[in-house]
Amino acid sequence: MEKMSGTRKGRSIFQSLGFLFYISRIMGIMPFSFSHFYREKKLRSSIVANIWCCVVLINHTLLYHFATWSSSLEMGGSQNNTLTIVIGVFIIYMEPALMVADIISMMVNQRDLVQCMERLQTVDEKLRKENIPLNYGRVRFAVNIIVVVALACEIILISFNYFLFEMTFEAVVASMSWFLTALPLMTNSVARVWYIALVCMVRQQFLAINEYFMRTQEVFLEIKHKYAEKEDRSMAKSPRGVEIVGYLDREILAKGRITPEKPPPFPQHPVKVHPAPQPATIRDTLMAFSMNEKNFSVGDKMDKKLILICRLHDEVCEIGKLVNKMFGFQMLITMAYGFMSITAQFYFLYCGLVGQKIPILFRNAESLWISCIFIALTACKCISVIYVSWKTKTDAQKSGVHLHKIANVVDENHFYHIVNHLSLKLLNHHLNFTACGFFDLDMTTVYAITGAITSYLIILIQFNLAAQKTRSMATNSTNTTLAHNATTTESPEL
Repeated sequence: MEKMSGTRKGRSIFQSLGFLFYISRIMGIMPFSFSHFYREKKLRSSIVANIWCCVVLINHTLLYHFATWSSSLEMGGSQNNTLTIVIGVFIIYMEPALMVADIISMMVNQRDLVQCMERLQTVDEKLRKENIPLNYGRVRFAVNIIVVVALACEIILISFNYFLFEMTFEAVVASMSWFLTALPLMTNSVARVWYIALVCMVRQQFLAINEYFMRTQEVFLEIKHKYAEKEDRSMAKSPRGVEIVGYLDREILAKGRITPEKPPPFPQHPVKVHPAPQPATIRDTLMAFSMNEKNFSVGDKMDKKLILICRLHDEVCEIGKLVNKMFGFQMLITMAYGFMSITAQFYFLYCGLVGQKIPILFRNAESLWISCIFIALTACKCISVIYVSWKTKTDAQKSGVHLHKIANVVDENHFYHIVNHLSLKLLNHHLNFTACGFFDLDMTTVYAITGAITSYLIILIQFNLAAQKTRSMATNSTNTTLAHNATTTESPEL
């Protein structure tokens, strides 16, 4: 039974990512063995899986190129102005670029991903040995919901975009290739969920460590309150209770030249045996060396446990850095795509509202509510990645704060020395998620991207207004010239 329970605990991380792995494997994102993961719940590279990823990559890229250009030629996309064509082509080919980057990054970082999962599992087992429980149920539920919602939104959006503008049955059948344009974005959405899942795993371990520190502080505070109550009762019952007062009261008594009487001898008791090295709860760990002490202090057992937890904290930070290393470039192009696609969607929405022509692949801008859904979905992809990274970073920084709160409750010189030493280590465990070092993935980035979208949208509208004004002036000049020529032609006849 013990072996079975240990195995289940060790597999909890892989089980929480089971649904995501199967979806990714079918879509050609993960180059790992399907059967090996099903039997042993572990990741192992597979030649067949790598070949399947390459086939999916080439197939989706060619189909996307065929679908975009065939649709553009059918709808006469070349009649748009130069600015509209340049923006459309650049944004259009960023979608397959995202897909190519996701699949190739997964294939290149196979060993790093396996190492990351194994290290997460190792830290999980060590935390459980220290009676620090971890529950990945919420992570598993959130990951599954995000996968289903992301894929459903992509399918619904492309379906509404398709059937809303194709009015006849012949047009619907002839333009079935339009659905192929959703494949790169669906692949990108699932790949982003992998990043979110791994960062959530890292955050869950930080939360478990912080929760242990908070529960330790509560137990210490409860013990301290019990000591204070005992001291008050002893001082009220007998004047001989001055021996158990705190160090400040002893100094005051010494300055007042009041020498406390010696307490009566305590009855002899047999030597007490300390509990096992791994107590069942935090309370048992603290009682073993705190409740039988006159002065509130801690022993080596707590020191060793805190040192071990800080080492695990360092290991979790290193795992987070490994995740950032694997997905750094993907985060960079994801933010770039989100910025440019949202800006372009707003710009083409403006063009549609003023009656200008729009490229075929941005024809959803002709509908206001479809444009709002597309902008919200693209923004959620970027904000979810940034939010998870930001929360994980802040949770990693909170560990040192909780550790100092324990020291404030204990208020003992030896423990202060240990906490200062460990807090210095935690300060060096700096975890920061970046997009290849160009910018941090935190909420300040959301503010910066929002401001950039607004600025560039104003610039594009100004360029559009200038182009329309120039075209209108050219048209008026041409009409005036034609009218003047017609007038001069009719004058000799009169």
